[in-house]
Amino acid sequence: IPKQALKKLFTRFTQVDSSTTRNYGGTGLGLAISKQLVELMNGGFNVTSKENVGSTFSFNVKLDHPANQVSVHERLALKMLKTVHLVVANDTLR
Repeated sequence: IPKQALKKLFTRFTQVDSSTTRNYGGTGLGLAISKQLVELMNGGFNVTSKENVGSTFSFNVKLDHPANQVSVHERLALKMLKTVHLVVANDTLR
């Protein structure tokens, strides 16, 4: 994604490249909604991009969960999530 286009990424109903909608569909809402949800949870949303190479989108939010209201299964799941790293790859180059 070109540097000058990064600002448009989070604008509703906007695509960085208009051919994206024609080729792959989409409304231009996904990143705008994601950023808004993260900010509503007092978190931060970040994007780093190297043009013609790839982009990385990340966010952070602090989630509190009272220990006395969490089941054993939920505690185990939360413990496992502390070490989970998620990578999503989408090869849309033609």
